[in-house]
Amino acid sequence: MLSPLMEQFIKESRDLLQGISETIVELESSPEDRDLMNELFRLVHTLKGSSGIFEEFSSVTRMLHAAEDLMDSVREGKIKFDSDLTDAILEAMDLFSEIIDEVEKKGSFREDYNEEAKRIEGSLREFLKKGPEKERNEEDSENREVPEEVRKRIEELGISSCFYVRYNPERECFFKGEDPFFLVRKTPGLKWGKVSLREPLKDFDIYSCLVSFELISQASKEEIEEHFQYVRDQVSVVQVEVPERKDEFYEEIELVLESQESVLKSDVDQGFSGKIESVALVLRNLSKILGKEEIQKKIDSALEKNDPEVLIEVIQEFRNTISSKEKKVEKEEKPAVKSQRHIETSEIRTLKVDTEKVDRLMNLVAEIVVAKNSLLYLSKKAEEEYGIRELSRELKNKYAVFDRIVEEMQDAVSQIRMMPISMIFQRIPRIVRDLSKKLGKKVELELSGEETEADKNIIESISEPLIHIIRNSLDHGIESPEERRKKGKPETGKLVISAYNETDRVCIEVKDDGRGIDPKEVKMKAYERGLISEDDLENMSDKDAINLIFLPGFSTAEKVSDISGRGVGMDVVKNAVEKVGGAVYVETEIGKGTSIKLSLPLSMAVTKVMIIESASQIFGIPMDCVVESVRVGRGEMKKIRKQDAAVLRGKIIPLYSLNEILGIDKPQIPNEDDEFAVLVLRINGSKVGLIVDSFKGTMDIILKPFQGILGSIPFYAGSAILGDGSVLIVLNPKEFWHAC
Repeated sequence: MLSPLMEQFIKESRDLLQGISETIVELESSPEDRDLMNELFRLVHTLKGSSGIFEEFSSVTRMLHAAEDLMDSVREGKIKFDSDLTDAILEAMDLFSEIIDEVEKKGSFREDYNEEAKRIEGSLREFLKKGPEKERNEEDSENREVPEEVRKRIEELGISSCFYVRYNPERECFFKGEDPFFLVRKTPGLKWGKVSLREPLKDFDIYSCLVSFELISQASKEEIEEHFQYVRDQVSVVQVEVPERKDEFYEEIELVLESQESVLKSDVDQGFSGKIESVALVLRNLSKILGKEEIQKKIDSALEKNDPEVLIEVIQEFRNTISSKEKKVEKEEKPAVKSQRHIETSEIRTLKVDTEKVDRLMNLVAEIVVAKNSLLYLSKKAEEEYGIRELSRELKNKYAVFDRIVEEMQDAVSQIRMMPISMIFQRIPRIVRDLSKKLGKKVELELSGEETEADKNIIESISEPLIHIIRNSLDHGIESPEERRKKGKPETGKLVISAYNETDRVCIEVKDDGRGIDPKEVKMKAYERGLISEDDLENMSDKDAINLIFLPGFSTAEKVSDISGRGVGMDVVKNAVEKVGGAVYVETEIGKGTSIKLSLPLSMAVTKVMIIESASQIFGIPMDCVVESVRVGRGEMKKIRKQDAAVLRGKIIPLYSLNEILGIDKPQIPNEDDEFAVLVLRINGSKVGLIVDSFKGTMDIILKPFQGILGSIPFYAGSAILGDGSVLIVLNPKEFWHAC
């Protein structure tokens, strides 16, 4: 089991790694952007510092330190930020990501990861083998020793902990617009400074900087490095620890008290009789110095009673006072830290909560929804079975109040589970960058709608399918630069990924300007693989042909590679999207590109279903696939190629019996007018009719997926508890026609 500190480290590391990946990809396209460069350095520096807390990450920390030094040299313009350097840093971050994944799963990581970290560290250091950087490292090693003069000065200042800073400005620093003296004067926590010549003056040149600075600062190392961030190669920072000493003032008072206590504990009757008066006088003066004048009454009482024990008590009170004043001085020496903590605490606006706790809260709300629905059942029972209308009316009134509160609770919990699409979008630039480089293609990525929100579980469920679609678009959709030139297209292909709301659903669309999907080629490939008949090959529409890419194992790729062609695994994409109540739509035009649209529900918390009855049983059908409910007379039903069908609104709709699909050996029951209840559903972009016995209306339910053996039966989406305590089986009609 991981410690809380390790769990927090893993969470923060993932956030930092994601930020590093995004910033590197942006920086690769804008290598002169100083803000991006500084941000990347900050992220790597923070990641290195965090990993340094754990001894087992020592080799990883050294690797990250090398990445930090490399980015520092890039910031100073000593090394050019190019594609090779980008690959090297990303390789380091990928290894670190693998390591924390392994630690999270197993509590530790394999030894070979340490060897890999050392290898990557070496490759990063190769970039640093340049003159200026080498000189800086040698200079740093020379500056590790703190001069004795500086140590004495630190002792004189009464400082217990500080940093010794040595700053050697470049000779040409004035030409860069730098002001070393001004920079030194503004050093945070500055306690002392010294300026000296680095070399004797010969031919005096007013445009050259020949001085060096030695400083003592009580600021943190991070603050000092941040202050000198633009001249870090010219600065060394060494921590100095000085043994803590008591303040000399209080030390002297302690000596006085010890001497007076010694006098009092000696035999008072021997020697001169004025010992108590002498000690009382000393203590009276000390009471004024220490601000304890109220204790003088106690001293006077000791004189009147000629009692040395009372004066010994006064001495002890003075010692307590000295101790409290020393502690106060310690606290006053660190006001910035106290203030900073207070500010950080007051600025907290968010609270990280474990997802299991949110899920538990949602389950409790679901139980409240069931309890709420039971009030209507009780109200009906009170009136119809017991004839108590007043009680029925009161129950309905309470139900209305309860219903409003529960709806607000349900909405509040749903909002907690809502997350922006940016949670998956932020991975995309890195993926596009790596794959396009591997494929030798030029791709311009455009993202929009990152702020669009959806349920956390939905975002997690469609993350991998979305990445698969993007891989297919890059591999099999967008052409190579040579092919695009021949077609008169720009060498750089365009990939547009957008998210937006559409009524009560969220849509994610992946659109490329590549070669498109040829329906004739798709049909031919499907026919060759025995997925369609010869009749289908000749008569299938282009729209239906395009949907063949969702068949298991279908592909138009000529050869298998680690990057799949369009169609490979698209059945997995479709199944994953439909599992969360979504749908996939494809639009394509040969030579101009393809658009794949994922339509998803906003939330999985509440499911609206149509309640239907068949064979004296009630079932639920998700409303996201329901088009309409109609009545079809027996005479309107025709046989077309041995399939029942009817003409609705000018289109032929195939009809299927729910009892036959579920294996129930009973015919569907029509109404008094010999009309059958038909639920028109949209499945895979086509309309089909489902014959049932009757409609019972719509209802919001909390859908619970089946577990165990029942969970493996695709016909059933799950179950829900109704208000009267009965169980409603919710069907998954999208799976019906796989078996028909």
